[in-house]
Amino acid sequence: DEIADMKQLAIKGLQRKVTKIEHPEIIKGNMLEINISDHHFGKLAWPKETGHEPYDVQIAQAMFMRALNTLIERSAGYKFEQILFVVGNDLLNSDNAENTTTKGTVVTTDVRYHKTFRTVRYTLIEAIEKLRKIAPVKVLVVPGNHDQLAAWHMGDSLESWYHDSEDVIVENQPRYRKYHEFGKVMLAFTHGDKGNNYPLLIASEQPEMWARTKFREVHTGH
Repeated sequence: DEIADMKQLAIKGLQRKVTKIEHPEIIKGNMLEINISDHHFGKLAWPKETGHEPYDVQIAQAMFMRALNTLIERSAGYKFEQILFVVGNDLLNSDNAENTTTKGTVVTTDVRYHKTFRTVRYTLIEAIEKLRKIAPVKVLVVPGNHDQLAAWHMGDSLESWYHDSEDVIVENQPRYRKYHEFGKVMLAFTHGDKGNNYPLLIASEQPEMWARTKFREVHTGH
């Protein structure tokens, strides 16, 4: 059954086409950040065992898209020059087919890693297709402590998918911290599980960006 499901996902993926979108005249000054962190696709929770709400891949997918649609709806009154779509930050619950985190901790998993990975990729593509209708999208991949390698693979897969797209850029350098500059704002992104002396850290890593900007924030998950 799982092999049949993977075949259907593959067929569905081959039917997708990246279409060119003509954006209206750019309204400068606004950027929309979409950052749904710690979603843990693949995590399995059984209410009879945990005493709380259930969780699996299908629930995770529905919740992710519901959160995305809510954010789009709340920001519908603005026009944006750019959308920063932050992915990773423990987007996947495990980092490999052995169902362990990056450091080797075994975690309870819903379905096969490969099936989860592909489901997440199609979910992100669907999200990007929604966002690029609003404004050009920059995808920023931030690894977490659960999915350090899987996040990079996901980013590489998205980069391959959108390699010839003019309005989707994927930033997937294998670094634990990522940076984005918009106007006078400096944004730093890291999962949040390693250290907290961020002002000194980001100033030393990006001194020129620090000097050019007036407002600086660090956005974490974890």
